[in-house]
Amino acid sequence: VIYRGVEPIKVSEHKSPAPTHVPIILYVGRLIDGKGVQDLIHALKKVENKQWLAWIVGDGPYREKLRSMTRTAGLGNRITFWGEKSHADALEYIHAATIVVNPSYTEGIPTTIIEASRAGKAIIATNVGGTSEIITDTETGLLYQPRNIDMLAQHLALLLESEGLRVTLGRKAQKSMEGRFSWEQAMVEYEHVWNNR
Repeated sequence: VIYRGVEPIKVSEHKSPAPTHVPIILYVGRLIDGKGVQDLIHALKKVENKQWLAWIVGDGPYREKLRSMTRTAGLGNRITFWGEKSHADALEYIHAATIVVNPSYTEGIPTTIIEASRAGKAIIATNVGGTSEIITDTETGLLYQPRNIDMLAQHLALLLESEGLRVTLGRKAQKSMEGRFSWEQAMVEYEHVWNNR
């Protein structure tokens, strides 16, 4: 398998408003049913007794339903919908976040998880598609089965309670990215295949 590259983008001083004393839980992606953002909202309700703020970056046809769901859950003062952002701006949010969550029901190779790993973030993601090719469960992040809201809530609670675990997972995730998902490495591997055909 030769993985595609992900363009590196230099991140400036964080433009996103991150209160340093409160953990930030981040989702970046399309707001559609299949991305499972509704599961994240339900899971956040289960850990509302802990300190956190959540940012949802992205847009889509499910946005208003998710906003309504947030209000109904009584989380309107803790979950912020930032709308659609450029790739560079989305990276700013990733670098400012504490925990990055991808609750999607289906995936290919999720770019957000690659970028969060490169940024050294603690990651929670569904074990779908190629996600397990990026994240090794309990080593470089925490995986769970899609639609399992209770497990997502347990993972959130665990990471919110343990800064040490967040740091360890993030460092290992970042280390695991060395030489992976880069166009330079992909070109070397394609050249090897071509020269040995």
